[in-house]
Amino acid sequence: VQSDLDGDEVVYTRPRITVNPGAQNFWAYFKPEPVNDGIPAQGAPSAPDLAKRIRIFLADPDSRKRIVQIATAGNLPQGLEFGDLSGRQGQKLIVVVGRAPTLREFDTRAGPQNLPLVVGMMEQSFFVRSDIKHLPEAAIAYEMVDAVVWTDAEVDKLSPAQMRALRQFVSGGGRLVIIQNAELARFAALDAFLPVKVESVQEWTSPEPLKSILTPPGDKLPLDKNGREIDPFKNVRGPYRMAKATALPDAVIDAWVTWPDKTKSPLIARRLFGMGSVSWIAQDITDPSIAAAEFGWPRLWERLFGWNNREQVFTSTLKLNNNGTNEYERTADRFGNGGSKEIGAAFQKGTDPEGRTAALISLAFVFFIGYWLLAGPGSYLFLAARKRTQISWFVYGAIAVLATVLTMLISALVLRGSAQVRHLTLVRMRCDDSSPAQVISRMGIYIPQDTTAAITLAKRDASMPTTLTPRVDDPRYKSDKAPQRDSHYEVIPILSEDPDATVGINVPFRSTLKKLQAEWHGAPAGRLSGKPVLSQKVDKTSGAVLVTGTIRNNTGFDLNRVIIVFPYPGKREDQVLYVGDWKNGEPRDLEAMWKAAKPEVAMSFSGTAKRNALSFVYDWLYNDLRTGRTSLAAQTALDDSSSMYERSFPLASLFDRLKPMTNDPTTSNRADILRRGVRKWDVSGALASGAMVVLAQTSDAALPMPLEVDGSSPQAQGHVFWQFIVPMDREQVKDLEKDEDSPDDATKPTK
Repeated sequence: VQSDLDGDEVVYTRPRITVNPGAQNFWAYFKPEPVNDGIPAQGAPSAPDLAKRIRIFLADPDSRKRIVQIATAGNLPQGLEFGDLSGRQGQKLIVVVGRAPTLREFDTRAGPQNLPLVVGMMEQSFFVRSDIKHLPEAAIAYEMVDAVVWTDAEVDKLSPAQMRALRQFVSGGGRLVIIQNAELARFAALDAFLPVKVESVQEWTSPEPLKSILTPPGDKLPLDKNGREIDPFKNVRGPYRMAKATALPDAVIDAWVTWPDKTKSPLIARRLFGMGSVSWIAQDITDPSIAAAEFGWPRLWERLFGWNNREQVFTSTLKLNNNGTNEYERTADRFGNGGSKEIGAAFQKGTDPEGRTAALISLAFVFFIGYWLLAGPGSYLFLAARKRTQISWFVYGAIAVLATVLTMLISALVLRGSAQVRHLTLVRMRCDDSSPAQVISRMGIYIPQDTTAAITLAKRDASMPTTLTPRVDDPRYKSDKAPQRDSHYEVIPILSEDPDATVGINVPFRSTLKKLQAEWHGAPAGRLSGKPVLSQKVDKTSGAVLVTGTIRNNTGFDLNRVIIVFPYPGKREDQVLYVGDWKNGEPRDLEAMWKAAKPEVAMSFSGTAKRNALSFVYDWLYNDLRTGRTSLAAQTALDDSSSMYERSFPLASLFDRLKPMTNDPTTSNRADILRRGVRKWDVSGALASGAMVVLAQTSDAALPMPLEVDGSSPQAQGHVFWQFIVPMDREQVKDLEKDEDSPDDATKPTK
């Protein structure tokens, strides 16, 4: 039992629990309340305060009668984002299922002067180990999770519901990393996720190529007390094991293994899975024979996840440079926190139906002026002309009564009508098949009467989860505490056991606005069509043509502020093409656009399209974040929702493909980017898996999902953000997928 933004009681239910004697575990799913400062976490007053906020009951089967309240016991929840974020980066929550790998370098307490050992990352990575029995049975529980890493846990122990939830999490945009285990049968149930077909696991005699990934040749190594370089593999003895596998056609190979017979097979591979990504490594990095390597592991995780971190340092004892400055401290200064910018605030607005409010205020103003003119000077002058001013007070009162009645009648007439909806919505879809689109929406629903309305989502795809709940914002977005009221409505239920059921809730309205949020999966009205082709073709006048083919806007919407981003093998940064406006039904020739585009550092939003590497977008996106442009005070919000182009949208969408900002040599003017409420908007995994991503926006658009209020479709208008994932034909550039840091590379990429 929780409270919504108005203080109304919300009941989340988990149906049909059979109570057996003895201890029993089951999951119950809910959205934490956004009022009263939210759910108490570590650092809050006390555990009793948590018990007041989270009230759990056993109820009868129709959930009407509450039989007994269950005590809230155990530790307080742990928050990944803190109340005071001064000097702190955001954190990624990565769940490890099975034996944990070597993670000491990610411990923020391990470095000197309270600095982390890892420097130069967009966010700190927070790894949590979990047993299979603690994995959820619904994808909604993975919303707190950035990635899942599967090590040696036995997949066969997953229940059907747990496997379905994991599949839905990845398909909806999540990330899964699979560490190959020597026992192939243990992993058979994960074969459908893999980017490779594993043939065998064989003995391996060398720490390479893993050693060259962890400590690239020429990289600075820490020194022991005698000034000698420390070999991180000094305690690694083997024997080692390596999986031999064949890459699937849609796989992206990040690193290779060269076998004694000179054949090659993938060491690290990724693939697009639904709208998420799956990474695989051929070596069990949790095996004690290899896990004893002391440092360098963040470099491997960067490649497994497809991150784009600029620079990483893992120890406080690096060599001194010529002027005697410790290398770790020098690098830490480059990435020292100059402040933080929170981009989630840009997506909090746009859900209030302001048009009705303005109309009612205007109506009241007109009636006030008209009543005053008629009842006051108007009636007096009329009676004076007829020499009957003695009845002016009687006439004044009669006009007042008539005006009041008329106002009530006209107000009732104006307030009548269907429900109104204002929304801010993200639409994400693949464009190569008939897979369901994902729609994540924040809505304000206004109903001009006191009623309890049935709000439903129909035509959903049963293979993916659909939820409809009261809106939940980070409590730091709201300063006042909501009142407690008597009304309540039920969410029935978040975990639906009937895949064909319509998802709906009953919401109490008092001629006021209620704010809800929804995630819906179903058939979209249209998609982008076409398949881009990565090419090695060279044009003599304009240089290399990296992409060819035609894609067409068949979405049914005119798209604005369009950016096309795609990865290119052999290049460290993603390629970017700014398109601008894109009319519905209009085809676009990628090769022609690429030839016509100009590589410019400064972004403009008119004229010829621009193209360049992601460093260009990096400079453009970060341009207004530095001191002197906008404040870098702690918890400063970047609200650019009224700007011509919202930088916050590509920041949220491409987060893990951006390089961390660095300080200028003489000042701390970099910003750490915080993304409250929009962590799920990141589609970097699709880019890392070889797909093109098209980002676009549409203003004043209809709600792109079938919402009904009491059985009728309401008037809906709002802002839509689009993320199109377009798989690419990469056959022509397969030979460019090389591991540049490994001594076992094949031929270097051709120019």
